[in-house]
Amino acid sequence: VEGGSDLATLGSSAPHCQAMSVQQAPASFPSAPVLSPTVAGPAVFAGAVVVVGEKFPAVEVEYRALAVQADGTIAKVVSCSKDASSMDQAIDACKAALASGTSVAVYRLSDTQLLLPGFVDAHIHAPQYAYVGLGTDRPLMGAEGWLESHAFPAERRLASDLGRAWAVFGACVGRTLSCGTTTALYFGTQGGEVSGVLADCCAQAGQRAFVGRVAMDRHCPENYADVSADEGIKSSASSLTFIAGRHGPLVQGAITPRFVPTCSRELLRGLGELAAQHPKVVIQSHVSESLDEVEFTKFAESDDNARDVAIFDRYGLLRAPSVLAHGVHLLPSELELMSTRGCAVAHCPLSNAFFANGNLDILDVLAKGCQVCLGTDVAGGYSPSMLNSMRQAVVVSRELRQSSATDSLSWRGALWLATVGGAQALGLGSVCGRLEKGFAFDALVVEAAPKGIGLPPYEATELVGGEEDGPVLVPDALLERYLNLGDDRNVVAVFVAGRRVVGTCSIGGNGGVCSGVANGAVENGAAAARDHSRSPRR
Repeated sequence: VEGGSDLATLGSSAPHCQAMSVQQAPASFPSAPVLSPTVAGPAVFAGAVVVVGEKFPAVEVEYRALAVQADGTIAKVVSCSKDASSMDQAIDACKAALASGTSVAVYRLSDTQLLLPGFVDAHIHAPQYAYVGLGTDRPLMGAEGWLESHAFPAERRLASDLGRAWAVFGACVGRTLSCGTTTALYFGTQGGEVSGVLADCCAQAGQRAFVGRVAMDRHCPENYADVSADEGIKSSASSLTFIAGRHGPLVQGAITPRFVPTCSRELLRGLGELAAQHPKVVIQSHVSESLDEVEFTKFAESDDNARDVAIFDRYGLLRAPSVLAHGVHLLPSELELMSTRGCAVAHCPLSNAFFANGNLDILDVLAKGCQVCLGTDVAGGYSPSMLNSMRQAVVVSRELRQSSATDSLSWRGALWLATVGGAQALGLGSVCGRLEKGFAFDALVVEAAPKGIGLPPYEATELVGGEEDGPVLVPDALLERYLNLGDDRNVVAVFVAGRRVVGTCSIGGNGGVCSGVANGAVENGAAAARDHSRSPRR
């Protein structure tokens, strides 16, 4: 570290939501959480960087140096080679781009580490994390269905137990962050106060998030519903105002009709008017998820021709930015309308396998010009890791197309959907999802060495990029292997808006080791210290 400022303190005093206990949870709303003002800047990160392009499915790995400003944005990006001299020059250029007279920390990633854009989970139910992994043997609808047996009771319980809400949300947010999810679009609960707790938890943990207070006023439990459309509209408006005034741009509200069967026409009309008053606020819901949901819409509307997309469009809820989850049973004409309106489909391949009575061909959706992003759909999907959503998306595409890899979704395309695709769907296409100049430094450092995921050293990389004089670590191969076989144990550090939210650093005045980038190095003037041990990361 050069100068007096110390990157080591980055995020060290920021409360980590996953560390909260029920005993620490407030009985009522405390004052707004105060985040640590310490950020990851000015700093330079250098090494193998995953470069995700603006257009699907552009993903490459290049050697680069990134200059991160004190406000957490990327000020400069310089391409280089793996050669030490070339990387040194790129680092120097990045240092020059940062404000003079301030200390600059330099992180050099090791040969087996990668710097990736943070993942964007575009559909997740935080309250349902309480029973994640359960109920996968039930249908979605009906008296014995998953909604009645698991979802509604778990969500309703949190309204009467804010301590439990803090515990559940803390576990959910902490877990998703540890898996590399830097941005999440959350369904909250029908209760505005509980959804406010979720927003608080995201802010305290440092996760970029959208939190939706769920609106529903029909065909749902009497003790878990808006008593009227008017109440649902007012409560939704209040939730937007509360979250915006309390947390600023990092955590925002979202307009959230649960889905058409549980929302009366009056409620949808009022939410559409609310959306018109807030044109930049994200709208989220479910659409044509399963065969029983499609039939339920017809029953609720007393119209055999009723369709979710047409109803959302009628009330002004089909516009950008809006994200509708699943869409397995959408018609071609509906996809074209969604494309015209700028509405995205959140593909949730894992939960679709259990509840949707079918699969979504996302390449067909993309071909119709409709935006696509990925979601875990916890707890319909039993894994909170976006890595599993990416893998399942690739498997589903290959099965649907029954063709070569070139005609189905690749791992590169899945990563694009989990980063840029999600950011664009949420109206953050110029904010996150890519590690480029002007973007927020939402990123994760992963240890992608074969030994880090339990495989023989260099086996795959030697076959892909070996030379006669010995094995060569090929960054593309390391990335593919991490995406296919890695998990949260490979995550070394996670940054959101320049704040380190996962990982630990301890940098001494004489240039100590950064254990948050376990195998990397932190420079101190001309000296560089390297640690090739597997230090604890959290």
